[in-house]
Amino acid sequence: MNISVKVRVLNLFRCVFKLPILEQWLAANTLNKSPNHIICKLVPNPYQYAPATYRTIQRDHLTLEVDISDYIGHLLFFGFLDSAITKLFSLCKPTDNVIDIGTNIGWTALNFAKRSHSGSVIGFEPDPFNYRACQLNIARNTFPNLTVYPFGLGEATHQVMMELRTPENRGGNRVAPSGNPGSVPVQIRRLDEVEEVVSLSKIHLMKLDVEGYELKVLRGAKAILQKHKPILFIEVDDDNLKDQNDSAMELLQFLAQCGYRSFEHSETGVEITPDYDFSHCHFDMIAR
Repeated sequence: MNISVKVRVLNLFRCVFKLPILEQWLAANTLNKSPNHIICKLVPNPYQYAPATYRTIQRDHLTLEVDISDYIGHLLFFGFLDSAITKLFSLCKPTDNVIDIGTNIGWTALNFAKRSHSGSVIGFEPDPFNYRACQLNIARNTFPNLTVYPFGLGEATHQVMMELRTPENRGGNRVAPSGNPGSVPVQIRRLDEVEEVVSLSKIHLMKLDVEGYELKVLRGAKAILQKHKPILFIEVDDDNLKDQNDSAMELLQFLAQCGYRSFEHSETGVEITPDYDFSHCHFDMIAR
C-alpha cells in the first residue's frame, strides 16, 4: 500500500485510539458526524486493524457485530454521518414491501424491517462471507418480516464468479467478467422469477448497490418495475457499470423505458437528465 509520509505519521498518532477506553470515547464522539469533521480524522483506518477485529454495536435499537478492519463495519462502528443512507431510510414507510439488493452484513435490511413493521423486507446477498455475517446479525434481532437469500440477481439465471476487489471492503465484491484469481462461484437469478417477490401484492421500494451490476439486475426485474413502479434507490458508478459492459446513460434510458420519469441525486436533490455528465460519476440516484 502506497502511503505518504504525512499519513504514516498521522497513523502513528491514530494508533493510540485503538486502546479500548480511547476507542470507545472516540466512537461516542464521532457518532453522526461528517467524516470530514476534525475529530473523525483521529479515527484509525480500517487497514490499521488486524483482519477480523470484531465489535458489537447497538445503534438505532439494532444490535450488530461488525468487523472494523472492513470498510462497512468501520463506518458503522464509528457512526459517521451518511446523508445518502439517511435519505434512503426516509423513503421507507411502515407498510412498505421493500427489496434490498446487495444486503451486505444486513444494516440496511434490518433498518428497513424496523421501519416497515407492517410490510415485508426481502434481501439478496450472494457473497458467502457477507451472507453469513448478515444471517448472524439478523439472528441478533427479532424481525419476522425480514428474509435474505444467498444468491445474486441479474438478467439471466446462471452461475458467475465474484471477486474480492479490496480486502478492506468486502462490500466492494463484484462479479468478475473473466473469473479472476481468488473469485468464488455465486448463483444469479432473475428477480422476475423469484416467487417470494413475485407473490407480493405491491412492491414500494427497491435499493440496489451491486458494484456495477445494477443494470443487469434491473433488466431481470423489468416485469416487476413495470407492474409495481417501486421507488428505486440505485448506486450509479459509471466506471463500475462500464466494467460490466453497461453505462450510467444506458441505465437511465432503460428506466425511462420502464416508465420512470423522475431522477434525482440522493444527497443534492439535483435532477438527473439525459445530458448529465456521468463521466467517472459515483452517487446514489432516486428514481420514481
